[in-house]
Amino acid sequence: MTFALDSDIPVPVRTAPGGRRAGSSKYPFSIMEVGQSFLVPGDVKAATIRSAVGAYQKRSEDKEAKFSVRAVADGVRVWRVA
Repeated sequence: MTFALDSDIPVPVRTAPGGRRAGSSKYPFSIMEVGQSFLVPGDVKAATIRSAVGAYQKRSEDKEAKFSVRAVADGVRVWRVA
């Protein structure tokens, strides 16, 4: 599965609180630039994607990378914010 990277899609306001090695994630965290996002389509939980983000951040050499994850109408969207 591949994911298209999108630019200039604003992060929505949060309304409620809320086994792979670095570089082998199925999500494109390592190639994202600040301001880009991707959509994980379908019936997926935002918590599942947040877990993948946390695993990537823990194992990645890029300790400055920050991501924002939000459930949207057609799935879950991930933004690189720093």
